[in-house]
Amino acid sequence: MGQSLNTSAWQKLRARVIKDARQVFGDTPPCGICGHPVDLSLSGRDPWGPSVDHVVPRAFGAPVLADIEDLRLVHMRCNSKRGRG
Repeated sequence: MGQSLNTSAWQKLRARVIKDARQVFGDTPPCGICGHPVDLSLSGRDPWGPSVDHVVPRAFGAPVLADIEDLRLVHMRCNSKRGRG
């Protein structure tokens, strides 16, 4: 689990997940955890802003740079509450 989320490779992957969600759902795609709309105009630091979640948590061995299919768009709040699993 020693990989960091603060790399340009992760930032590019995160941007792709958000872009793909926008293409499919428009500007308010559903959160992959709670199902409520994620407002993509908000900062990723906002509790209701976009975050990218590893479907299989990193704590359970998922790599930071997981396959795109193993990542989903969620609210920052939902991702933080989910924590490590």
